[in-house]
Amino acid sequence: MNIKKIQSLDNFTGTILIPVFETTAKSIVPIEYHGVSVYSQVFYGKKDTHYLVEKYDCTHVFIGLGKELDYKSLKTIFRRISAKQKDSFGKNVALVIPDEFNNNQLEAAISGLMLGTYNLGHYKKRNYIHF
Repeated sequence: MNIKKIQSLDNFTGTILIPVFETTAKSIVPIEYHGVSVYSQVFYGKKDTHYLVEKYDCTHVFIGLGKELDYKSLKTIFRRISAKQKDSFGKNVALVIPDEFNNNQLEAAISGLMLGTYNLGHYKKRNYIHF
């Protein structure tokens, strides 16, 4: 896996992961990123939720972080997304880093994404007994 920092999503095609802090379900202001709007009646950033939108040759995955973050829960959120959305993850995946993230939170997010890609059954072998 290669990780590199990009400054812009111009001409980017692939999956864009957009972490969202929880708002209220009654908020009239939609969540917007990269020209994609999601209304709060559909998704408002509740912890362990996600919402997918296909637009501009990209899959936008809005990831609910909840109201408060700790290292373990943030790592778990990103591990679950990575494991559950393997089909949506293509060759190119961009993670949008919120301004509110500190270094520990960024580490938790990236660690979770990597953990979710492990295929636990990959190295298991079946032993057959022949009589």
